[in-house]
Amino acid sequence: MAVKRRKGVSEYEAQKIDSELYWIGWVSIGLMLIGVFLYKRHELFFKRFQFPCLFYRLTGYYCPGCGGTRAVKAFLSGDFIKSFLYHPLVSYLAFGGGAFMLTQTIQRLSKGKIRGIRFRVQYVYGMAIIIFIQFAVKNALIYFCSYYVT
Repeated sequence: MAVKRRKGVSEYEAQKIDSELYWIGWVSIGLMLIGVFLYKRHELFFKRFQFPCLFYRLTGYYCPGCGGTRAVKAFLSGDFIKSFLYHPLVSYLAFGGGAFMLTQTIQRLSKGKIRGIRFRVQYVYGMAIIIFIQFAVKNALIYFCSYYVT
């Protein structure tokens, strides 16, 4: 069976990228768990350091990242729909990254018999498109309808 190669990337390079992203994923998961633990134990301490968005304060419009913190809080509380509405990138990263990590773990446990999801640059383009669309829609609602998403 022939192995599909990514355009301009050797199979060795593709495996190396997937391996690096896999370990970066585990480090990120560990740091997020530590962050959630610390936030739950010292919530009042962290709330003192939450600053308002400077872009929003100066222009009255949402920045491309506005809603991200609320989306993470909603996602961690299990309210996936509200999380998606606050900022869809959080759901995209959680489910897409979760699928990548799960399938890559299965690939490693099966010693390559079951193939995991491979990284593709199109996933990054998808993230950029999601950020742009949510930025444009939220600000269009403000501009045309005076409706602020909260």
